[in-house]
Amino acid sequence: MRARILSAAMEEMNEQGTRFTMGILAARLGISKRTLYEHFESKEVLIESIVDAIIQDIEVQRIAIVNDASLDLVEKLKRMLSVKPKLFVPVDDRVKLDLRRQFPGLWVKAHKSVEEQWILINNVLREGIAEGCFREIYVPVVQKMLRGAVDAIADEEFLLENKMSFHEMIGHVTDILIHGIIVPGENA
Repeated sequence: MRARILSAAMEEMNEQGTRFTMGILAARLGISKRTLYEHFESKEVLIESIVDAIIQDIEVQRIAIVNDASLDLVEKLKRMLSVKPKLFVPVDDRVKLDLRRQFPGLWVKAHKSVEEQWILINNVLREGIAEGCFREIYVPVVQKMLRGAVDAIADEEFLLENKMSFHEMIGHVTDILIHGIIVPGENA
């Protein structure tokens, strides 16, 4: 039942943002509000549970990528930088922005998780440098660049103006990071 509630809550959030009510969610599920509150004491706890599930999902995916011996380091890096949650329906960009505004504590929690995940990404970068797969770079600068890029594109107006999803923009950032802007063999 708990997983069903989380999934339905994610759907509500995609439709209404974080302003959905527990009453509307209970109706969507065909259960009483009391039953809903037996599983989650408040909407805030429910939303935090969704964020926690997404964080764990992304962590599990990244660890699986790191441990996948069939992938080379470039592919591992690409996949790690473009991981998105699989547990729920795709998270609407508006929901991410809504969370940032309405639940800053959860946004901070999500960012702490991202920081912890950077350890895995940094290890792949350093391994790639050691093996000659990546050129010698100062890894903390790459991390700072990506964080800055994510913060810059996590702007609703920018995403709407460019008619792209957050995930599509992350894909562009990853592509530019890995392949640069110079055509291979040209002006090198």
